[in-house]
Amino acid sequence: MKTMESILGSSITAKQKEVALVSLIEGDSGQLAALVERFPRVSKSDQGTVMAALESFSRQRPDLVLLHAGFFVDHIEDPQPRVRWEASRVVGNLAGANASVLRSAVPTLLRNARHEGTVVRWSAAFALTQLAMGDAVLGREMLPRLAELARRETGGGIRKMYEKALQRLGPTPTAARRSRKAPLRRTPS
Repeated sequence: MKTMESILGSSITAKQKEVALVSLIEGDSGQLAALVERFPRVSKSDQGTVMAALESFSRQRPDLVLLHAGFFVDHIEDPQPRVRWEASRVVGNLAGANASVLRSAVPTLLRNARHEGTVVRWSAAFALTQLAMGDAVLGREMLPRLAELARRETGGGIRKMYEKALQRLGPTPTAARRSRKAPLRRTPS
């Protein structure tokens, strides 16, 4: 059986390491806690790979990964873009399990939504929209911010993600006020 150390110390590709780490966690869920605990001591070059493996596993077993929510919230501000975007994706994956536990991530995700890196912005948008749709109260609170991000976003795919969430969440307070106004009538001249 491969160990975490043997996988990370091997000369296989990053993707192969990611797949092997996911298999390791699937075989023994205790490895999840071990990987989270060891993360600070993993080489910088492997940290993105480790976070990608954790993101992949979070899609399969959000209930287990939710126990380490604080770890992922802390890493959405990581200086390494890949760690930052993978941690944001984990937060988005966990939103369906318990969005209210992840509320503390919102301020950082809002900052990441304006990051120069497209993948960091996409991942922040994914997490923000999943959190908003996973918690009705948070969703109502975030409507104006999501609408503003959608207006400012230059990336079409990212903007569409915000727009889709806005459609599911309902009109923004400003849009709702506008829709109650009487329509303008043209007077004959």
